Amino acid sequence: MYNDKIEDLRFTVSLYPLEGETDLEALRRRDSYIAADIAEAKAIIRKMEEYRQEIFTQAQRIAAAPVSLELELVRSRHFAGGGQYRPFYYLTCYEVYAGIGKKKIRQEIFPGKERFKAIKLLEEWKKQYPSATITVSINKSKWER
Repeated sequence: MYNDKIEDLRFTVSLYPLEGETDLEALRRRDSYIAADIAEAKAIIRKMEEYRQEIFTQAQRIAAAPVSLELELVRSRHFAGGGQYRPFYYLTCYEVYAGIGKKKIRQEIFPGKERFKAIKLLEEWKKQYPSATITVSINKSKWER
């Protein structure tokens, strides 16, 4: 998904003014530089065209993949300033595309003191999405006890 490295394609060309240039050797060098820049630009364009094809292929895989729902309630601790960490509960609904990945379609975040609200909302979501798989991970970590 988004874990892979991002590849940046950058292309810069400097076109110097030619008015008043009388050195033929300098003109030959600039021509060879521009020829190399054109080859690089064509390579970048080929790479972008291949990327467009990959986008199309991925879109076809997503359109054809079976989709299921997943409800997830997770406890997580985050730095709250002043040297303190506070718990939060994340209730998330995902569309899961078999063999591809999942897409977040809905999320609610509760501070640690509202744990029971998160659990109550999870029960409501279970009724709304009866076929969804449920994942609950709200116990304290060993190092927190």
